[in-house]
Amino acid sequence: MYLYVTILTVLPIIHQAEAQCCDPNPTPNYSRMLRGIPRDARKAFRAIQRQDYLLPRSEVTAKMMEWAKQYNMTSELDALLKQNAEAGQQVQTTIHTVIQQLPDFIAKLNTIATNMSLSTDQVNKQIEQLRNSVSASVRDAGCFIVSNANPRSYWDYSSYYYSSDDIYERINDSDMNYRRKRSAGRARKSH
Repeated sequence: MYLYVTILTVLPIIHQAEAQCCDPNPTPNYSRMLRGIPRDARKAFRAIQRQDYLLPRSEVTAKMMEWAKQYNMTSELDALLKQNAEAGQQVQTTIHTVIQQLPDFIAKLNTIATNMSLSTDQVNKQIEQLRNSVSASVRDAGCFIVSNANPRSYWDYSSYYYSSDDIYERINDSDMNYRRKRSAGRARKSH
């Protein structure tokens, strides 16, 4: 019975976590607002929150407003919802900014990567300079797109330096091929 209840408790959390990566609306942090209020008020609020997955958000917000009136928390809830709306607007602004800057970033990245007159070291340095010249949001989004669009994007272990004091000195070609296949997501074949 305990396992069943635990699974039922965890599944909505997992569902929410999966959806959060694509939900541009930040989740309000209600915990600060609930500090120091009577236990029955917290329980009533949590009961409303549990319905959040099943009811339309407008209905949940209406129930929260009723709760706020009942427990004299209207100004606190209004302030939190306003703060959350402002944060959501900031997220939208960031998304639009990143989308506008991505084509230029990816074009420059491709120009560097396809310039055959550069050494691998120069390519790496120029890409690093490009990455450092943009915001973290643009850098992460651009690199995410490029690495996911490139089916051969994986660490191929080709840049190891083999010296007499190198800990990887004893890695042979067979080991390297296995590591390449494993990093590319292929299963290891038995020898």
